[in-house]
Amino acid sequence: MSTQWRSIALSDRLARHLLSEADLAERIDEAGLDAVVLGLERLDPLAPEGHQLDPTSLAPILARRIRNTRLLIAATNHREHPWNLARAVASLQNFVPSGSGLVLAARDRTVPDGRPGARAWDVGNLSRPVDIGPEATIDAGVVARKLWDDYPFDAVIADPSSNTYLDLERVRASDHRGVYDVAGPLPVPTRGRPLLSLFVPDGAPVAVPPAFDSVTVPLDLAIEAARGADAFGGRPLIAYVRDPDDLARAAESVRSGGQVLGVQALVTDDHALRTALKALGALG
Repeated sequence: MSTQWRSIALSDRLARHLLSEADLAERIDEAGLDAVVLGLERLDPLAPEGHQLDPTSLAPILARRIRNTRLLIAATNHREHPWNLARAVASLQNFVPSGSGLVLAARDRTVPDGRPGARAWDVGNLSRPVDIGPEATIDAGVVARKLWDDYPFDAVIADPSSNTYLDLERVRASDHRGVYDVAGPLPVPTRGRPLLSLFVPDGAPVAVPPAFDSVTVPLDLAIEAARGADAFGGRPLIAYVRDPDDLARAAESVRSGGQVLGVQALVTDDHALRTALKALGALG
C-alpha cells in the first residue's frame, strides 16, 4: 500500500444514487482516491441503518462508472464462508479495471443472532461451524490470501496451437488447516493482488498476520494503537472516520507518520461526500 492511503466507504443510500447519477460517480472517480468501499455499514455497529445492498453484486455494476478507483467489498465470515468470499473477490479483481479487495470483519449486524450458542457458517453437515470472533476472522483472511496466491492469472496460457490451457505447476491446492479447513484452488484465477484489510470497529488490538495489508479501526483507536509498539502485529493502520468533522484530526494523524497510513471516511450523503473529498484531496 502507498503512503497516505485515502478511501471512502459509501453508505448504501449513496451507493444507490451512483447507479443513476453519472455525474456523482464521475466526481468520485476523479478525486484521486485509492479505494471506494461498498457495504461497510453492515459491519459497523454505529453506522446508520442502510438499505443493505449486496456489495458483491453492486461492485461490477459500479465498475462501469468508477474505472480509475479500486472497489473494495466489505463482508464477514459471520455471513459467508472464506472460500466464497475469496472466489467473489477474485472474480471482481479480474473484472474491475482498477482492482478489488476485501474489508473483512467478524460480525455482520444484519444477521440475526439466532439461537444461543449459534456459530458462524452453521449449516448442518455441509461444513464445520466455527466460533464467531477475531481468530476465525483472521483465519478467513489467511485462507483468502492463500487461495488468491495459489491460482495466479498468468497461469492461464490458453494456447490452442499447443492445446495448453493451464500451467498446472502454477496452480496449487492450498490445503489450509486452521480454524477453517480449505483445500482449494479457486475455480477462477486472480489477476494481481487483491487488497485485504481487517476491520475492527471496537475492542483491543489483536495480532494480525502479513496476509493482511492493513487494519481499519476507528480514528480514536488508531491514534491510541499507534502509540504502542507494533499494535495489530505492526500492520499499517487505516483510521476510520464516521464524522466528517473528524477528518482534519485524522489527516493530522497520518501526516505525523508512524503506523497510521491513511484514512477511510464513511460518507452517507452528498454533504459528507463533498467534505470528505475536499479533506482527502488536501491529504494527498
